[in-house]
Amino acid sequence: DLVDALFKTNDPAKEITEVVASFWSVVNHLQAFNLSREQDIKIYVLGDGSYPVVGSLLAQHGGWSVVSIDPRMRNITKPRLKTFCGLSSEYTYPQSESAIIVGMHSHAPLSDIELIPAENKMISWCPCCFGTICKYKTVFNYRDPSLLSEKNEFHIMGNQ
Repeated sequence: DLVDALFKTNDPAKEITEVVASFWSVVNHLQAFNLSREQDIKIYVLGDGSYPVVGSLLAQHGGWSVVSIDPRMRNITKPRLKTFCGLSSEYTYPQSESAIIVGMHSHAPLSDIELIPAENKMISWCPCCFGTICKYKTVFNYRDPSLLSEKNEFHIMGNQ
């Protein structure tokens, strides 16, 4: 399913590098937020497209439960992965101790992160056309040259 979805795009190489870069942006920065792969963490992928490619990869890793959110999202059922067809502002987020929010070229407004009721938030945001101004502190900021896009700047933010 995941491979089929990636190769139906106009630029599968770019899509694959976006998925992998998103995944590593989370995994490589867990420790800075006192998070681990073994924890029960809620992950929300805002703007994951019509097929949850970023969410699918994150759901395969550790014991995390992932929700991929997009107005064009298809209803997909996979272990540890839920999909929601709608805006990130329309989703009802459950209370959790920790949450990771991922946005790979997402058009969701950063203000929607405020709707997620979690004490500890880690945000991995790679903007395509919107800024990264929000109340959360930028902990890491880097360009990922392996991402085949001129928009390859990651902002790792949080309230740790």
